[in-house]
Amino acid sequence: DSAFRRGINDSDQPEWLFGLGYKGRKPGEAGWDFSVGVRLRFPPEPYVRATYQHDWKLAENHDLRFRQTIFARYNKGYGTTSSIDTARELSEDNILRWELIGTLADYTEGVDWWAAHTWYHRLAPQRGVSLRTFARGRTEGEVSLTEFGFELSWRRQLHREWLFINAGPTLTWPRSFENEKREPSWGIAVLLEMDFGYYLN
Repeated sequence: DSAFRRGINDSDQPEWLFGLGYKGRKPGEAGWDFSVGVRLRFPPEPYVRATYQHDWKLAENHDLRFRQTIFARYNKGYGTTSSIDTARELSEDNILRWELIGTLADYTEGVDWWAAHTWYHRLAPQRGVSLRTFARGRTEGEVSLTEFGFELSWRRQLHREWLFINAGPTLTWPRSFENEKREPSWGIAVLLEMDFGYYLN
């Protein structure tokens, strides 16, 4: 159902934004989206962003998406992010997704990259679980592989069509410096999500 499909629409890291945007394409079509606003952090960070997205239907149960984002951030400069992901529906209740994202910007050395494989399983209408295996790093950093690990997440709708909660444990192996020992790190992630916009069912 739509709530289950919504959970796999986007993998960008969550952040608080305040601004205005224009969606120049219809769901499933190629085109540009534009936005301008402020990333709500301290200190606040104004930004402008333009994103081109193209979706392909490889088969009835297999999708491919490419997205290119060009952005500028106050006091940080310009950058661009390329991402490609593909999702395959194995059955009515199971979906596999592969993602690869790379960012090149004025304020980074080399390319920041992130790769992941995720299994989504629907438990019931408006409810499901996911298991993600991921890795991240930087091509010219002191450590090229800065973190890898697993994320288990339980997701369900909360009383409104647009309100969801995601919660679950994480197990990662981070390392930022060459002389740092890579050790397991446990955590708990809780995300309250308000989901608005157009979605592909």
